[in-house]
Amino acid sequence: MTDDSKKLAQLVIQDNSQANNTGALSWRVTGRLSAFANPDASEAHTDFKLDLGLPTMPADYQYPTDPDLKAPIVANHTPETMLSNNVTQQLFFLNRVLESTTDATPLTLTYADAKLTVPNTVVKSGKYESTVTYTVKDGL
Repeated sequence: MTDDSKKLAQLVIQDNSQANNTGALSWRVTGRLSAFANPDASEAHTDFKLDLGLPTMPADYQYPTDPDLKAPIVANHTPETMLSNNVTQQLFFLNRVLESTTDATPLTLTYADAKLTVPNTVVKSGKYESTVTYTVKDGL
């Protein structure tokens, strides 16, 4: 991952219930990372780590100043580290009980601090590929 590619590491979510004025919902995004494979070397690894880091929120987003309110929101926004083993991890949770006014029409999350850790078990250089599968689920 390069500094330039990190600037483009974004997740954009559109809450249509909010956009259509039918009531904003709580929702969460999960992700799972497939094995990193090098087709030329017939090699696949399930121990790469992708840590997205806390996303940069849109410019008009304001975290609460009260630490007792801010802490659970930051925890909800902090993604779990994904391993390349197809295990689902929570990446973002918007809890409308805590964030009733957050605009998600759409909400753009930028992961400028994303970091990919390549394990020392990789012995062959080359191009490795993996797929991230995202799921969005509404409700608490």
